[in-house]
Amino acid sequence: MSWWLWVLVGAGAFLVLSVAVSIVLAVILGRIGAEVSHMVETEVWTNAPLEREALEEPRPVDAPPSRSEQAAASRRR
Repeated sequence: MSWWLWVLVGAGAFLVLSVAVSIVLAVILGRIGAEVSHMVETEVWTNAPLEREALEEPRPVDAPPSRSEQAAASRRR
């Protein structure tokens, strides 16, 4: 085989492999995109209450803050 034939075989193999890898990558990213779109469309994760809100009982408006709320407020400062 001549030198130019090896160059053509190498270039062809490079093109075939790069197209194959691109197609596989596109399939993987397409699947991820479809799953994310489905999550956003159904919005199940946005309708769920926060864990702390689900566990806490509502406190009257005029009640003083609890010790844990006071500690959290002092840590934020």
